[in-house]
Amino acid sequence: MTKKLSGIANGTALWLTYVSNERGQILISVLSAQEGPALDRMATGLICRYSNAGVAPPQLLYVDCDCCQEGRGQTKLKERFGGWPDLIVKLDIYHFMRRLASGCTKDAYPDFMSKLASCIFEWDRGDVALLRQAKREQLIQEGVPGITDTLVDQHITKDELALHCRRQTRGERQTVVLIEQLLKELMGAKGRDFLGVPLLDQERMQHIWQVQQRHVKCIQDEPGVLLYTQTGELLGIDYLYSQTGKALQDVHPDSEETEALLEDVGTEEELEDEGFEESGLDPTVELLILSVPAPFSTLTAPEQQLVIPYTGPIPGGLHTGEIIIVQGTVPPDADRFHIDLSSGCSTKPCSDIALRFNARFEGTPSVTCNSLQQERWDREQTLHQLPYKQGAPFETIILVHEDVFKVAVNGSHLLEYKHRIPLDKVDTFSISGKVRVNAVGYIPNSVSTTGLLFLNFDISSLPYKGSILKGLKPGQHITIKGQVSMYPHSFTVNLRSSGTENIALHLNPRIKSGMFIRNSYLAASWGQEERELPFFPFSPGEYFEILMLCQSHQFKLAVNGCHLLEFRHRVQDLSSIDQLEIMGDLELSDVKLW
Repeated sequence: MTKKLSGIANGTALWLTYVSNERGQILISVLSAQEGPALDRMATGLICRYSNAGVAPPQLLYVDCDCCQEGRGQTKLKERFGGWPDLIVKLDIYHFMRRLASGCTKDAYPDFMSKLASCIFEWDRGDVALLRQAKREQLIQEGVPGITDTLVDQHITKDELALHCRRQTRGERQTVVLIEQLLKELMGAKGRDFLGVPLLDQERMQHIWQVQQRHVKCIQDEPGVLLYTQTGELLGIDYLYSQTGKALQDVHPDSEETEALLEDVGTEEELEDEGFEESGLDPTVELLILSVPAPFSTLTAPEQQLVIPYTGPIPGGLHTGEIIIVQGTVPPDADRFHIDLSSGCSTKPCSDIALRFNARFEGTPSVTCNSLQQERWDREQTLHQLPYKQGAPFETIILVHEDVFKVAVNGSHLLEYKHRIPLDKVDTFSISGKVRVNAVGYIPNSVSTTGLLFLNFDISSLPYKGSILKGLKPGQHITIKGQVSMYPHSFTVNLRSSGTENIALHLNPRIKSGMFIRNSYLAASWGQEERELPFFPFSPGEYFEILMLCQSHQFKLAVNGCHLLEFRHRVQDLSSIDQLEIMGDLELSDVKLW
């Protein structure tokens, strides 16, 4: 809406602020250039409307910021609604969850939000019991055999839970314990995907949780305040079951009836953009979990496990610095399994094997390593130690060094095996024996990629300058992590051409005025400024993460996981952009190009 303003109105409104009721109806809204008198008039006008209509003031106001001061006096928002002295201001739970989720990667966002919701919410046990009863009757009518409690729960969908059951918060103490357990899981060995990439930025998440933990009390349900609307004489599923005397009908997500029902209860929220892509899912509605949620696991079992024996090529061959990761489970009856890194996959004659890593369970449990050259086995290297357990999951990591393979199992170093066959001949991976494999991943050597950023490792000193070898290329990302100073004016990020005064991209967030200037400096003159912005993402003393994506025609920029802006290239030769410069009122913690 604010982007459509043009002419003399251009730049007069950058923010849309509105107040809606419990039914999602917008009561009042205002366009403003910044927070100030316009919001004061909006609050005063709303209070007057309630008074003139003879309607009792609301009990709760859920907000996305400025919710509490912890005994340090009233917030600005509370002062604005001073005409309602008994109004309780609380932080909206979804915005609390988004703040924490800004510390995880885009791919991990849905799973993290779902697990986080389980730490905050629990389903009303009475409503769930009635829903289970109705679902069981439905399965009986459909003639489903062997109905168990587990089978009933498996047939209850998220839509049915959201439509027929109430949710309530778990309480401050339990919520803090569960969130800390979840973060501890994700910051450990389980907090990595099958390629070994962390799903959380540990340093950033620790800072976010330290700052946001004080809001856990603020998001709890207010005692004595009803958050659900009564329908008829009974509530929700109880009412529905008593009226029909029949089991629930299937909830078909694409039917017009279901759409109308979901609109009434407001379960199909449209999510805001969390990065460079949009999502229509509501990750805060978790599956049926009545007890304390189980630890978070990053490994999701595929529909079909890898067929064993498995043989496949290593993309680009094997090089120093690369990593191979194997995740799976050892069957209870396993006697042995082995992993091979070889030169091809021929069986007649047999290809040379640079490394056979053999886990043996029969006899004396052990791990052996060996090489096969010209169809003859070399001397075997044996370790009388077996880190694998029958019936248990495992993660094996093979790190390729210049002269040895280093092997770790379940996060602990196990052994080293010196190369007996040149690495440049190794191009095939295989695994055989009694083992179940969920995932095999390869992490290439970052040193072999082009366009590396030579970091100035002393990031504590500003201005910061880093060189980009061979210049920028489409598809590359730059990540800047840091913290805004406590009393800031602004800071600057420049992508420029060394040896000239040219600046291809000038980013200048001005914290005091809430403006974010984008421009370029070419041929000794500044270009046209760009200022339009959906929101201003920086605050004094707050941690931030900037992610810049270089595309063929533009830069895309996200801050704290939320897509913010685009800037079309004004320098067409991207390879000439070979220097990153950062200065101003901030402290840097990390700078990377990848």
